[in-house]
Amino acid sequence: MANRGTKGVSAKFFAKKIVENYKEAIASFDPELLEGLTGMRLVQLGELKNRPDSIRMVEQSIDSTLKSMRDDGLIDGDGLTDSALDVIAFDLVDDELRVLGKLGYGEHRAHEKGGSVFPIEPKPFEKGMSYRSISPRKSVAKAVRRGHSSVEACDLVAWEKGKNTSVDFVFALDSSGSMRGKKIDACKRAAIGLAFVSLHEGDRTSVLSFNKKSHRVVSFGESLFSFSKNVASLAPTGTTDLGLGLREARNLLLSSGLKNRKHIILITDGIPTEGKKPLEAALEEAYACKEAEVSVSVIGIGVDKDGEKNGRAIALIGEGQFYQVADVEKINEAVLSDRKKSKV
Repeated sequence: MANRGTKGVSAKFFAKKIVENYKEAIASFDPELLEGLTGMRLVQLGELKNRPDSIRMVEQSIDSTLKSMRDDGLIDGDGLTDSALDVIAFDLVDDELRVLGKLGYGEHRAHEKGGSVFPIEPKPFEKGMSYRSISPRKSVAKAVRRGHSSVEACDLVAWEKGKNTSVDFVFALDSSGSMRGKKIDACKRAAIGLAFVSLHEGDRTSVLSFNKKSHRVVSFGESLFSFSKNVASLAPTGTTDLGLGLREARNLLLSSGLKNRKHIILITDGIPTEGKKPLEAALEEAYACKEAEVSVSVIGIGVDKDGEKNGRAIALIGEGQFYQVADVEKINEAVLSDRKKSKV
């Protein structure tokens, strides 16, 4: 619950909002935040309307929760403490590693030699290959598929080193107010997943958040825990300036210092709303990315027809992919799929 934005929380404000306009409250604030602060389920909160003692009761519950968090060193006058971010970062990494394991990111995926990391692919074992490169899991699976009672020589599968195609990724995340709740949480986990896989496959990842302003959340080269801790601190607010996000992401890549391939994964849940001609500005920045040989993919989270049309236009100009994601739990898969396609 500490990951849900507790800076500036007023117990009286939340209590009044929940009791007097429950529907607006759950639309404006993360449901898990409301449950965590009040200690009540959403269905219970929805039944408090028109009860004269409800506001005071909810206010007391929130005050008690905030006091416990202060006593535990999780929040102070400035919001989340450094200790809270440590806890959140650990939870985010733990959650994401579990998901990555289910998606198959666990076995031998890269081979390190001479300071460079090379992607490797499974190939039938041939004479001259090192026996150490054999994949027991894939070899057994191949034998089973062929109906063999034991693993035979023709079933052996080995990892073969491929060409080094390192990529610098910028995870450009829309952090406007509409991204609150499950959207931003899923994006944080997806960013960590991208960083983890990139770290093990010779790529680099940076994170840039944008609304009406931009902020470099994570620089290239940070450790996974430092990366996760900085990502954990993200709090959505404001409007959406896609053009700004693209421009700053491009500048970040062009100043990265290496000649790696450069790719932006832009994630948003709506059309650009900041500036006089926000859509035109976004398309102009997409063209600027193309001219700078920076590819751009767009992941739209539940966007409408106009949002999808605009996202596809940006991705087409940026020579990347567009993904329409209705379920936030699928953001992870879209990000990892795009990472894979960007390396082809």
